[in-house]
Amino acid sequence: MQARYWFAATLILIGVTAKAGSAQNRALILLAHGAYQMTAGNLNDQGDDLSAGWVGGGGLALQISSSLALRGSASVGRGVLHSVSPGLDGMALHRTVVSVDLQAGVPTTSGWTPYALAGAGFVHVNPQGESTEAFTSFAPHFAAGTVYVMDNRFLSLFWEIGGILYDFDALGYSSYQFDFELRAGLAYAIPF
Repeated sequence: MQARYWFAATLILIGVTAKAGSAQNRALILLAHGAYQMTAGNLNDQGDDLSAGWVGGGGLALQISSSLALRGSASVGRGVLHSVSPGLDGMALHRTVVSVDLQAGVPTTSGWTPYALAGAGFVHVNPQGESTEAFTSFAPHFAAGTVYVMDNRFLSLFWEIGGILYDFDALGYSSYQFDFELRAGLAYAIPF
């Protein structure tokens, strides 16, 4: 239930990923993305870990100026726990990641805008096993990427690599997890 409220709040918050064109400094931007998420490190010394997997999501953004934006996004995906414990091995984990970020970019005349972003949000993990409880953890978020504004100045493509850090404190584990994400998507700018 809490995850739904955070997801709704994030969609209401405004964030950005695209330059809305050289003549337009302010825009509301709609985002849609797909990503491949990988975990760096293990949950314990025995080598238990989370599988890599595909995630999808979207968000909203507010272009504040030609080089600054506020972006809110959410992603959902599924991973599998690999464990030496037979009761945990193969357990599906549904993950939701929500973040609000400040993005700074350097617009170029060629249509490419390299950028970096940093912010925070949360990770909500819902294990799909008997007598398991979902948990939510605070998660700092950062990324770097580039966006290409197409000729129509409203539609753009973006690519980025980023990471989140969160406390995986469930199922008998107490470990900080660092997840990498390779993300690509589309953004549509609505100038105002």
